[in-house]
Amino acid sequence: SGVAGLSSVSCVGPSACVAVGENAVVTSSNGGLTWTSQTLPQNGLTLLGVNCESTTFCVAAGMLEPHNATVNQGAILTSTDGGNTWTLATINGEVAGVADVSCLSATTCVAVGSNVLVSRDSGATWNVVGVTGGAGQLLSISCPSTTTCVAVGPNPAGISDSSAPGDAIETTDGANTFHAVSLPSSSSSVFEVSCSTATSCMAAGAVGANATAPVFLASSGGAANFSNAAAPSS
Repeated sequence: SGVAGLSSVSCVGPSACVAVGENAVVTSSNGGLTWTSQTLPQNGLTLLGVNCESTTFCVAAGMLEPHNATVNQGAILTSTDGGNTWTLATINGEVAGVADVSCLSATTCVAVGSNVLVSRDSGATWNVVGVTGGAGQLLSISCPSTTTCVAVGPNPAGISDSSAPGDAIETTDGANTFHAVSLPSSSSSVFEVSCSTATSCMAAGAVGANATAPVFLASSGGAANFSNAAAPSS
């Protein structure tokens, strides 16, 4: 009761889960049968992504609507007790919003949105990092190993060009460097990625301009080797 829209969920086993959304964090300890609302450190938070690396350590990402201002600012929260209590992290640099977060280890995490950010202290502080080749608005990130992360996002050029590719970046050296990678044509509406290993990834998105089906991509050779996959019938 009283929980508005939820945007993301992360489970660290068959029972413990954390979900986040509009000014809300809810937790479950029985596999999602019942949920409990948790207190946030500040009002005005819209949380878009959450990642729990263990039954205790979780990171959530989103935006904070500042008082007496019209521009949102990025916000990242951390929890060390499985999502029961949360602390606002420090973000160094101007970040308009953070869409998703994933961790390579218990100490190193990467967040994406209007910028790419890296934390080396279990999410307490975050720094904006550069991307070789540039990066657009990234909406989803997956870090399947201690060295590799893949992130994707829609390409605004797809509004007028149905053949435009989506945006994607990759790190293969533990978030020390990031570089842009090429996605197949007509994938401009991609907004979600999940990698089960450092080389095996799937990505998906909405129906793009002049398209008849949503975007589905698959790769068995890392982020640089995505290919179009057939959408389900109808």
